[in-house]
Amino acid sequence: MPNTKFSTIKLDVTKNEFLVQSPKYLLGLPLPELVNPDKGNAKWDSDKCVLEVILPIVRGENFAHYSMLDDEDCPKLKDYGKSGIGY
Repeated sequence: MPNTKFSTIKLDVTKNEFLVQSPKYLLGLPLPELVNPDKGNAKWDSDKCVLEVILPIVRGENFAHYSMLDDEDCPKLKDYGKSGIGY
């Protein structure tokens, strides 16, 4: 956000949307995953005029990381069976 002052930036985050605006810039994005906006972090780098935003993703009880796919307790295997995920 070149030539932007921190005091002119407005950041608004909901569980599924991200909006940042300044007098010269506007960016609104739907988020691909649900996030917890109350636990996020934003940091302004005044030397580079860059806003860094970190938002924690909210994982549901059926979330399975790829490293768990061989685990028999993995929700994906329980829900779909081994033949349902490409075995």
